[in-house]
Amino acid sequence: MLQIITLEYSESMLEQLRRACALASGFIWLDSASPWNASADQPNELLLFNPDWHSTADKDVLSAMLVRCDTWGDKQHQRYTSTLDAHSPSLRFRGGLAGALPYPALEPSDQRVYPVVGDYRNFVEIQHDTQRIFAVVADEESYELIQQVVDDKRPIGSQPEFSLTSEWQWAWDRGAYQAAFNQVQAYLAAGDCYQVNLTQQCRASFAGHPFEAYWQLRCKARAPFSAYVSLGRDTQTDALLCFSPERFLRIEKGQMLTSPIKGTRARLADEVLDSQQRQSLSGSDKDRAENLMIVDLLRNDLSRFARKGSVKVPELFALHSFSNVHHLISHVTAELDQAFHPLEALLGCFPGGSITGAPKQRAREIIEELEAVPRGYYCGTVFSYSRSGLLDSNIAIRSVHCAGGSASVSGGGGITTGSACEAEYDESVDKIRHLMEGLSRL
Repeated sequence: MLQIITLEYSESMLEQLRRACALASGFIWLDSASPWNASADQPNELLLFNPDWHSTADKDVLSAMLVRCDTWGDKQHQRYTSTLDAHSPSLRFRGGLAGALPYPALEPSDQRVYPVVGDYRNFVEIQHDTQRIFAVVADEESYELIQQVVDDKRPIGSQPEFSLTSEWQWAWDRGAYQAAFNQVQAYLAAGDCYQVNLTQQCRASFAGHPFEAYWQLRCKARAPFSAYVSLGRDTQTDALLCFSPERFLRIEKGQMLTSPIKGTRARLADEVLDSQQRQSLSGSDKDRAENLMIVDLLRNDLSRFARKGSVKVPELFALHSFSNVHHLISHVTAELDQAFHPLEALLGCFPGGSITGAPKQRAREIIEELEAVPRGYYCGTVFSYSRSGLLDSNIAIRSVHCAGGSASVSGGGGITTGSACEAEYDESVDKIRHLMEGLSRL
């Protein structure tokens, strides 16, 4: 069966749908934080649930995803796609793959967490720019879930309230961070690298359900590439809560775009002081230099999958303001070489250069040597790949990983020879302070 249901666009309907879909298996919420952060290419959100296929332990994730894409050519999937094309041409998503990929360890045997990927034909697309909601359901269970919301319009029960049950504990104290910073500076002076992204983690115990934490935080930690990912096929308390401001890679109709962030200043409550922060960042030679290093790295990454001569940098050092920080963001574009699948480009450029450093391989080696704990899903990516060919992904920064009753949050920044330890430490904390304080208040 395939049903395409048009739903009323209202705040009550949005809440009911989000909560109802969160109860289903394999739930993923790709959340643009619209209408707060609506933009030309990111005006919608997706609620994905009840996948046909779901993998939580496949180490060769690229092969597994390409095999799954091959099944889209069978008659059942062709009927699904052709029906969507015929009856709902305004749908921007056509069903497809979605999930979370962790930051990859250099040695596969050192990997602590694994990709979580599903193939979804059941989803709700919320178009905030046109104020329309479409529910696409391909099985009876999913149809009944949506119909319960439509027919009954009764409040969907909340999950157990989220609360921290311990204080935050940093993996490093300032002295340990200083030691790691000094070692990075030694590697930079020796010529091993010209930038290393050094991060630190803090952790606290929690009770309740992570969905309720995401629900409370999303209106405060507004970010255009936010996501909630249930890290198991069945509903459980292992989840990734992501409030990322950074796109990793988008590919649409053969056009590639990556938008690295480098350069940060904390937001301040006083408007005059906050404006001074913006001016300081915009005019900072150091931050511009760090941004340019990563732009050059990403130009090289894209060129491996791009048509010769197509790599461009249409925008450098654009100033963007978010709920807690100001950032410098650049844009790198290219045309995908037809010899490559979009998923090959995604995995081939992964992990993103903005969260490794440059050169990428040596920076990753230094990161693994110095950082106190593995990054896990932090600095990985949450992505979707539609049957229409549209791929989009984020850098999973500003994220909370909830697993086994423990919540972890990490922050970091690019270290260069011009960096000062105290400023870099403060920046790493500023980036995640709003998440830590927000969770502590729940």
